[in-house]
Amino acid sequence: MAQRAHVLKMYRTILRTGHRWQAIDAEQTQTERQYILAEARSLFKQGRKAPEDQVPTRLKEAEARLELAIHYQNPYPRMMNSAPGAVAKAKRRQKRQEAIRKQAIPLYLQSLQLESEKTKK
Repeated sequence: MAQRAHVLKMYRTILRTGHRWQAIDAEQTQTERQYILAEARSLFKQGRKAPEDQVPTRLKEAEARLELAIHYQNPYPRMMNSAPGAVAKAKRRQKRQEAIRKQAIPLYLQSLQLESEKTKK
């Protein structure tokens, strides 16, 4: 039950942030607010169907994304940088490199990774 309360508290915090959001460019404020609210709704709806063991990870992701958005004043996910040599040149190494890339995905981008895997299937 404590987990449910924590999830609801995080959801309310994100919605409150979305309603109060001020963009760097005043013309983009409404667009960024809509993005924050829509993204929160869709990710928390997906989280309803998630197994219990994934809830703490998803909460950490939500906290990380919120902190990054507030710090950088940018609600959109930040792209990750690949390590040098992470792109395989030989076909035989591509599977290993793909596994390394999946492990290197930061916590705040894991939900986006899950969405892209669903669309590929």
